[in-house]
Amino acid sequence: MIGREEVKNSQRERVKSFLRAIFKSYYSNTSIDGPMEIERREFAFLTFDEIMKRHISFRDRDEMNSFLAREGPMHSYYSTAYYLYPWESEMERKGWLKAEVVFDIDADHLELECKYHHDSKTCKECGRENPYSAERCTCGSKSLVEKVRICDNCLNKAKEETIKLIEEFLLNDFGIEKREIEVYFSGRRGYHVHVIKEELMSLGSEERREIVDYITARGLNPKYHGLRVENNVLVGPKASDPGWSGRISRLVWKFLKNSKEEDLKKILGKKRFEILLKLRESGRIDRILDGFWDLFTGLSIDKWCEIVRTGGIKLAGKTDEPVTTDVKRLIRLPESLHGGTGFRVVRVEDLDKFDPLKDALAFQGETEVYVKGRVSEFRIGEEIFGPYEDVEVELPTSAAVFLLARGDAVLPRF
Repeated sequence: MIGREEVKNSQRERVKSFLRAIFKSYYSNTSIDGPMEIERREFAFLTFDEIMKRHISFRDRDEMNSFLAREGPMHSYYSTAYYLYPWESEMERKGWLKAEVVFDIDADHLELECKYHHDSKTCKECGRENPYSAERCTCGSKSLVEKVRICDNCLNKAKEETIKLIEEFLLNDFGIEKREIEVYFSGRRGYHVHVIKEELMSLGSEERREIVDYITARGLNPKYHGLRVENNVLVGPKASDPGWSGRISRLVWKFLKNSKEEDLKKILGKKRFEILLKLRESGRIDRILDGFWDLFTGLSIDKWCEIVRTGGIKLAGKTDEPVTTDVKRLIRLPESLHGGTGFRVVRVEDLDKFDPLKDALAFQGETEVYVKGRVSEFRIGEEIFGPYEDVEVELPTSAAVFLLARGDAVLPRF
């Protein structure tokens, strides 16, 4: 009699073989441009047998495409860095030349409430699926692995953060031009923003960390942005000031105008809160936007700094620091397939109009799968699928690959 584990292993092998074959078919029929100066880049690939192949280089795009069609990797990466000898296995021997500045914005980093509804944790011991908030399985084991799912809210929030990063910080504060920015959907729940500006490519890790600190408001101190006392009068930045100075002015104005009464009383005290109500009624609260911060006598500059630091987190950009500061980072290859979803890593020209669940699909046709356990409803293209639970179903191949790649389904026996 065939044991349960043997059945599971057989199912996994069938899914792996199917995905490898369909990925190979995609690469055999797709010509990928590859990055600029392809001969200067290191490439890395994770196979469906979960073997990482690194320190690979290609002379040109044809050689790269032949490799992809032959191997059909699960994940494909290339270096943001340019090297003299990208094929060398020891990093110090590669001959680092420069590196693109890259930002990674992912829904995983945004602490969204929706993940508590659709994400879960699978037990390594018994295989049971538990709520995302669980610290241990119902069997008692603490060996839990997060199972991440995707919804429109995740994708929309990641898009909003990407737009904020580009428009508020890269374009406005850093003066980078649109033509120097390339945006890619990561193939899962976020975006990669590449800055292709020669003057920035020689920056080291510490300089890049300064950029991240500025964007994320780490160490934000209003005293460095125009907040000061002159002749016993509090003076602050104006809303029209560039960078964080203007943000601080708008932040404080919004805080004083829109915050809940209990929050304001806690910070300002009863007497100053009553003054605030009169300023709101008269409209004089808007003078904050013009730099007149002396509306509240007796509130120390340190208290204002506390207010700004607390609120500044909401205005800050969200990006994964290690990705930006690593000058030898591997990043997903554009137009390659993400092995965890089957979606394409797509260059995005218009973020507002881009729909990852429609514009990043790679496969045509229909495929039958057997859904294991319970899967909540999900969208692929214009259609909503599910919820499903322990059922065989025919789906568009992009939807079927999505479930197979995530381990939510297996191939039925014929």
